[in-house]
Amino acid sequence: LMQKNTYENGMVSGRLTRWHPNGNKELEEEYENNLRNGLAVYYNQEGQKIREVNYKHDTLHGSYVEFFASGHIKIEGEYKNGLFHGAWKWYDEDGVVLGEGNFERGNGTQTAWRRDGTLLREITYQNNQKHGVERHYNEEEKVEKEIINRKNEPRETEN
Repeated sequence: LMQKNTYENGMVSGRLTRWHPNGNKELEEEYENNLRNGLAVYYNQEGQKIREVNYKHDTLHGSYVEFFASGHIKIEGEYKNGLFHGAWKWYDEDGVVLGEGNFERGNGTQTAWRRDGTLLREITYQNNQKHGVERHYNEEEKVEKEIINRKNEPRETEN
């Protein structure tokens, strides 16, 4: 058995569970009328949880969390109608915050740091895509590289 789900009026409704070929669980998703709706949990081939997300009418909506194999949180944030929304955080395996972002319907900025706390990069987003100036910093926190992102066609400049 590789997948188990229920149908209602010819459409997937309720929980869908799928297994990796080795028998470990791959995913559990909630469906309503053939659309993902509610919590979805994804697992790697070893059976460890790697991601928990929420859907509304087959679109990311609500909390989003990725995990390291250790179980520690790697990324956490929120989606609203498929777009980054609210506070986001990126962590290393020890739980140290390496990045933060703040978004309003897919628009916002992300800042990342090295483990020692020095600034690594700053990225602006528009409609969930990198847009505008993306700055990368050296260990002295001086701009090392700038990338101009427009319509998913980055142009790099060196300093």
